[in-house]
Amino acid sequence: MRESGGWAWGEPQYLVNIAEFSLMLGRFDDSETYARQAFEASCRIGDRTTATYALAVLALVARGCGDDEGAGRLWGALEAEEERAFLGRWSSDREEYARRILTPKSADFERGFAAGRQLTFEETVA
Repeated sequence: MRESGGWAWGEPQYLVNIAEFSLMLGRFDDSETYARQAFEASCRIGDRTTATYALAVLALVARGCGDDEGAGRLWGALEAEEERAFLGRWSSDREEYARRILTPKSADFERGFAAGRQLTFEETVA
């Protein structure tokens, strides 16, 4: 199916789901790998909504690994993207992700957040 092109829109969503499940299992390395793949695949096809979910998962991975500055940078870039584009179903799930990512806010998180607000989606994960 991937070879015929029919998988292009489903693959990023599938990868985000696997990234979420890996995160729930505490498998941060796997979660990060799947979320990065989802982000890249989403950007290739112009699916900003799924890319947003992938960034949120990456921010959660960063928090889980103790990288508050990285989590802040990712969330800052995500919020900047929210201001630039309509992100579909993201608005219905945003508050749950925000609760998990924004609590507690540290000075490192705030520093990363300010930097992330200046980045484009593509710059964020690079």
